[in-house]
Amino acid sequence: MKIIRYGVFETNSSSTHSLTLGKDKTLLDTLALPTNDNNEVIIKLGEFGWGPEEFRAQLSKLAYLLTMVAMTELVKEKIPDHISPLEYFRNTEGFKALEEFVQKFGYKGISTELINIEWKSHSSGGRYLDISGYIDHQSCESYNSLAAFLEDEGCTIETLILGKTAVVKVDNDNH
Repeated sequence: MKIIRYGVFETNSSSTHSLTLGKDKTLLDTLALPTNDNNEVIIKLGEFGWGPEEFRAQLSKLAYLLTMVAMTELVKEKIPDHISPLEYFRNTEGFKALEEFVQKFGYKGISTELINIEWKSHSSGGRYLDISGYIDHQSCESYNSLAAFLEDEGCTIETLILGKTAVVKVDNDNH
């Protein structure tokens, strides 16, 4: 039997990302992250593709959220020519929210020394935004900001990063 569906959105992508908060809603009261000499959190954007992987460490979950900011709030058409993409990234609402979060725990902010976001040239003459991290397209393409992602997932930065049972799960349907 052959089934043909018309006017239906379909994709052949098989990866899924989910946030699991668990039954225990207890939040840790400490944030333990690596820092540089300026007391800024040292972090880089992550590669969150197919999995299967589970991210439970605070740094990994923070990297996921920071990468979500890069994937959703860095819209190349909105970046003025006189501002570097990395500077624009530092001024997004999502980056500011994550930086404000770490500052509550005594950190000066988030260092971008390991974050690479820059313009690259196409051989055809155009340019594209090269971002040093990645979240699979189906897990971020429906959002235009970190706030929209968190609202849709029904959590906050605090509950994801500090939640004792909070996990970012990355998987696919090929096993």
